[in-house]
Amino acid sequence: LTSRVIFHVDLDCFFVSVALRDRPDLIGKPVAITHSKGVSAGFSELASVSYAARDCGLQNGMIVRDAIKLCPNLVCLPYLFDDYRAISKAIYTIVAR
Repeated sequence: LTSRVIFHVDLDCFFVSVALRDRPDLIGKPVAITHSKGVSAGFSELASVSYAARDCGLQNGMIVRDAIKLCPNLVCLPYLFDDYRAISKAIYTIVAR
């Protein structure tokens, strides 16, 4: 008889957390991950937002243009897909032990 384990891991703000590893100067500041470059973003969406950005009323899925109206000092950073992949793999390796 084998036992089954269900293990839930919530990696809240994962994209932002990964970006902040290399940008410690932004810790505690409103940060969002998006493919846009900021104010002229048009209809780009926020993929992930920091807790400081949430405190400004921002949330995942918001349009960047609207987010910047609520939080003018929002820092928009690009996706880091290679880093997400590497860190996810490391996490899964640890969890699998």
